[in-house]
Amino acid sequence: MRPNDTHTPPSEDLAHKVLERIDEQHVEPRPRWQFLLKNQVQWLLLAMCLAVGAITASAAIYGVANAGWEFREVTNDSLGSFLFQSIPFLWIAALAIVLILAYENFRHTKSGYRYPVLSVIGLVFLIALIGGAIFFATGFGHRFEEGIGGRIPFHRPPLEMQNLLWMKPGKGLLVGEVVSIDPVDKTCILKALDGKEWNVDIQDINALSFEVLQTSRLVRVVGIAGEDGVFRSCLILPWEIHGMPSDMHPIRIRAAAFTSQGDVIFERNEITERTTDCEGVRPYIILKKRYSGE
Repeated sequence: MRPNDTHTPPSEDLAHKVLERIDEQHVEPRPRWQFLLKNQVQWLLLAMCLAVGAITASAAIYGVANAGWEFREVTNDSLGSFLFQSIPFLWIAALAIVLILAYENFRHTKSGYRYPVLSVIGLVFLIALIGGAIFFATGFGHRFEEGIGGRIPFHRPPLEMQNLLWMKPGKGLLVGEVVSIDPVDKTCILKALDGKEWNVDIQDINALSFEVLQTSRLVRVVGIAGEDGVFRSCLILPWEIHGMPSDMHPIRIRAAAFTSQGDVIFERNEITERTTDCEGVRPYIILKKRYSGE
């Protein structure tokens, strides 16, 4: 290069182009308060995402906890069908969307761009999971799922799904509310969740099943549906709802609430198996060792 040649350094050339572009686009500096406000808004949106994430997580936890894992062998023919019916796909998808939105809001905060994607999403997921566990323990997950989830198309709350799986008298499964207990005939009236009232024969149940019948409002009954409209019970289990406040729980109800006399029905040791018909009921065969105390 000859001495009289002129050459502009690259840094000065870049600065010149930037200034020209600013001048062409009429870019003006913004006040500092606008940047501060934007940063606070991003943090607020992040907090909202975390709150929504905790709510959806509580609904997901509630769905998993009340899927009826302990009854899978009698309600479903395969593990695959059970998982398909039980996994709360809606809330898992909603939680995934919330995690993405939370990351985007965090990334646009003042120094959010410095942190790795997986670290931020993992932390947000952990916070949402802890919040969801707290909501579940207080019963909010139950109220949200049964109140909001039941109105979402193509989505069935876990208890509604359990109703469908247990309302199969022909397969030896029945669920409903105890209306009354007759100590003389050793029968009870059970109002099924579809509104039909069943006359349930309880003479073959053991002491543990009878205790459940006395202390529960909603029960699951395993037995035999007769052509005469009588359902012969072999095993009675409580309809427990996990993640529901104790004062709303369908168990721990005194037997006097279901009798016209308000006294004790009859002694537990009077309840003994008098036939062997229950041994031919598949759900009873599967569940009796686990729940009948035999």
